[in-house]
Amino acid sequence: MAVLSDTRRADAWQFFRTWLKAPLRVAAYGPSSPALARAVAAAARPGRDGLVIELGVGTGALTEALVEAGVSPERLVLLESDEGFADLLRRRYPRARVIGGNAYGVVDIPDLRGAASIVSGLPLVQVPAGPRAKFVLDCLARLGRPGARFVQLTYMLSSPVPLPLLPGTAAEVSPTVWANFPPARVWSYSLEHGASVS
Repeated sequence: MAVLSDTRRADAWQFFRTWLKAPLRVAAYGPSSPALARAVAAAARPGRDGLVIELGVGTGALTEALVEAGVSPERLVLLESDEGFADLLRRRYPRARVIGGNAYGVVDIPDLRGAASIVSGLPLVQVPAGPRAKFVLDCLARLGRPGARFVQLTYMLSSPVPLPLLPGTAAEVSPTVWANFPPARVWSYSLEHGASVS
């Protein structure tokens, strides 16, 4: 049985306390497992240049995997609505840009165009299907870059955004990550070649 480090144990406890206070706003009981975080980081194509935007960062489990995969902290823009988590991220990643507030406002970030990817830990399925799809399409349109991806982790078997609501996009899904509680998958969405979203 794996032994949690002091840092991971503290993060898990902080995450769980935050979830208890706001279970509908926090997507899970605890941080993503290292196996899930690595799957998300791989889907984000960390070798591409440009910013990597992370939404709903929590304690930074995915952030840590992105850095380990080669994304320099200077390339990271971390959006987190919980001020306790945001303060933790500022201490842990002082060279990253940490933005407090609603992560759904990511489409308003001026220098988002040209970013390599958006990585989302948001509980997207709590948003109605139409607005959920519009958000992903708006993000992809705002990225405006061939091959740029919107990466979403989910505990669902199917796509967390109904694929018929994503015209002009390509979708990929990872194998199920069983070494996470609950088991999860990673979905990646990108604009198809020559497609545009208005």
